[in-house]
This record gives sequence, C-alpha cells and structure tokens, in this order.
Amino acid sequence: GALPPGCCWGWLLTFYSADSCSEQGRLDWNHSRSRSATGDQVLMTNIINEHEICVVALKRSGHHAIVQWLYANVDGGYLFLNQCSPAANPFDLKHIVKKPEKRFITNIDGLDAQTACTGVHVPKQALIYNYEHMSLDQITAPVGEGQHERWVGASKRRTHILALRDPFNNLASLLKVYYAGTKYSVRLLRRSVELWKQYAREALGQTQLLSHRLLIDYNRWFTDVSYKTGLAQQLGLSGAGAGLQEVAKWGSTSSFDGTCLDGQAAQMKVLERWRHFVDDPL
Repeated sequence: GALPPGCCWGWLLTFYSADSCSEQGRLDWNHSRSRSATGDQVLMTNIINEHEICVVALKRSGHHAIVQWLYANVDGGYLFLNQCSPAANPFDLKHIVKKPEKRFITNIDGLDAQTACTGVHVPKQALIYNYEHMSLDQITAPVGEGQHERWVGASKRRTHILALRDPFNNLASLLKVYYAGTKYSVRLLRRSVELWKQYAREALGQTQLLSHRLLIDYNRWFTDVSYKTGLAQQLGLSGAGAGLQEVAKWGSTSSFDGTCLDGQAAQMKVLERWRHFVDDPL
C-alpha cells in the first residue's frame, strides 16, 4: 500500500523485523519451580497460564485484528480480556459484565466471567489482555508480583506486545470517527499524537519501559506473510494463517468499512486511509 510522500515510517519499518523481540522478550518467567533429586529436570507446578500476553496499542491502530489473530492461532484454551485498566485486576467483573460479549472472549468450555472473576483460575494455553490508548507510565505502574499472580494466576511465560501502526493511517482512522460525530474530541486527537510518539520511542529502544517486549509493526503484519510467520514462531503459536479474514466484532470494527468486509478483511485498504484526509486542517 502507498504511503504519503516523504513518509517517515520507513525508519520504523526498517527497525522492525521478526527478530526485533528484545532480549528481555525472549525470557520466560518460571514460577513455583522445584528440581528433581538429580537436579537435571525442572518441574513446573501451579502454572495457570502457559503464556500471558499483554497487548499495548492506540485506538484505531489495528491491534484488534492482531489480538484476533493471536488467539485464533493458539493451540489450546485461551481467554482474552478486552480494554483492561492498568494497575488493576484484569478480571474486573463490574467492567466485564457491562459488555461481556466484547470484554470476555474464550474458547474454554464452561468458563464464564462470573466464575473467572472469583479468583479461582482455570489452566489455559494463553491469557491475553490489552491496554488501549494509555501512557506507558500508566501501564507500567508498579504492582507486586504476588498481587499480580493473585489476579491472573502464575504464568510460565509473559510477553508485552507493543503494536504500532504508521501515524498517518492511524490518525486518519481516528479522524474518520471524529467527523462522524459519535465520539472522540480534538483533545483526544492531540493526545493520540503524543502517545504515538511515546510508543515510537519505546519501539526504537529510546525508552525501555515494557519488559519482555515484542514489537509488532501493524503495516508489515497486514501485508507480509513471512513476517507473521516469524512472529508466530516467537510467540509459540500453532500457525500464522488463522483469524485473518474476520473483522473483530468485539471491537469497534473498522471506522471506514465497519463489518462490510467481514470474511474478506485482507481486502481492507488500511494502508491508504491517509488519502481521505491529506488536506485536512487538523
């Protein structure tokens, strides 16, 4: 897809690659370990989540499609908790029950929000939750390890995914919603620019606030099969081809297409949204 003349996105595209996971991001966090008498084998006990994945992204960044792709390629049971608040329990029943079909997505038989939010955790292959349009300082506010495990259960591996879309198309999608008059304000748009810069600095390694970090360039993820395959391998997914054509109905869908291209999501012109607002004064 074409980008605006003189687009600065190239330096981030160059920076991003399937190998761009930081050294921290390759580490597994192992809990409650005990060694056999010979010391040759490490036994895991009390592990609830084989992989705990926290997705950090802006509104209209395409990260809902990335989340759907993640859980569609999990080999086993998954739970996705949508629009969580930082420094708080992701299993927040009051938050979830307002829109359970949008905030509690799972393939685990018999698992419901009422049960999951009691603190009795069910073993799963992947626990995924997201923070949307929040500063990295908010997201990384200190929470004790013991408290975190009481909230979500012990995890064998943890990953922060930082999903970033190019600023031109990201802001164009925000403007589309703004001009529809349903929500968003000029203040939010300006805040979006500042947050994008903050996320870009983190992506470039100028800050290192997110531990166990994996960077996903949405533009490249959308267009490059080999890039998706590399990411899937790093994340331990069963593949990279599932969940690509459906529009995530638990999200706010596309600001341009809605759900019109559900089943044909790859046909969305997500890399050309900027053209609609190339002369916009904002």
